[in-house]
Amino acid sequence: MDKPIDVICQHRTDGAILPIKIKCADDDGEYQVYRILSFRELTPGEATFTLPNAVNATRILRRFDCKIRVFGKERIISLLYNTTTGRWDLRT
Repeated sequence: MDKPIDVICQHRTDGAILPIKIKCADDDGEYQVYRILSFRELTPGEATFTLPNAVNATRILRRFDCKIRVFGKERIISLLYNTTTGRWDLRT
């Protein structure tokens, strides 16, 4: 399941995206900000699907595995960036 989140990132002229920070709500609904300590972009995936009106659509997803620190412990999270919509999701 994917959860929409806010991401602060840098877009470089060569097309590279560098995620810097994320902001997401915790279980209590409070927003927390986490700095990305390091990341690795995985090969962008392309998925083709058919819409109800029989039109084919292509959605390009870019996946980033990022290291963040939560309560003093490092964790790896996966972020998905949809280049069509400009939306970021946290893969859970």
